[in-house]
Amino acid sequence: PASFSSYGTNLDILAPGENMTTATWTKSNSTSAYVSGIAGTSFAAPYVSGLLSLARSHHPDASWAELTHALRATADHASLTAAQPVSATLGSGYAQADDFITRIITPSNSGMRYQFGPLVSAGTLGSTRAHQCRESGDFPATWLYEITTGSNNYYTLDTLAYVRAQTRGDTVKKLWYSCVGLPGDQPSTLRTINLFSEIKNNPAYKPAL
Repeated sequence: PASFSSYGTNLDILAPGENMTTATWTKSNSTSAYVSGIAGTSFAAPYVSGLLSLARSHHPDASWAELTHALRATADHASLTAAQPVSATLGSGYAQADDFITRIITPSNSGMRYQFGPLVSAGTLGSTRAHQCRESGDFPATWLYEITTGSNNYYTLDTLAYVRAQTRGDTVKKLWYSCVGLPGDQPSTLRTINLFSEIKNNPAYKPAL
C-alpha cells in the first residue's frame, strides 16, 4: 500500500497506484506521449473500474454485488484469513486481474451449494446467490445484512439498502461474511438455508421493502 493512501473500515480492495505509466501531453507531442513513475490513488480507481467493466461485458445480467464479490474473493489476500477476511488497511487484499477474469469466464461447478434464502435483492446492487463458503476457492468477502422495520425483517447483500435503513432509523445488523455466486454457475445440488427459520425461528417471509 502506498504511504499516501487512505485507510479505514470502508476499504474494499487495493489496486496499483505507484510507479505507473500513463498518457501525458507535451508541446512537441500532444497525441502519443507517455510518462512513467507516476503515483496516485486516482490510478487505482480506474484499474478496478476497468476490471468490473470487463466483467460486466461477460455477465450483463449479474448484479454489482456478484461482480464485486468475485473481485474481492479472487484477490491476493496476503495475511488475511477466512476467519478474518477483511482489514482496515488491506480491505480484501490486492486485486488480481488474472484470477478475477478466470473466475468471470469459468462457471463454478461445485457438487453442492448451500444457498441462503429468502433474500431481498433490492435491485441490481444486491444478489440472491449468497451461500455458505464451502466450495473450492471460496473466500468470504460480502456481508449478509439483517434489516428490521417495525415487526418485519429481511435479509440482503445490498450495502446501499443497509445504509438507507440506518438513515431511516431501522434496526440493522451485519450477520456474517458470505460467498456469492455468478450467473452461469452450475452446482449439481442446490440446498437452501432458510434464514427466517434458522435465525428467527419464523418461517413467515415478511419483506419490509
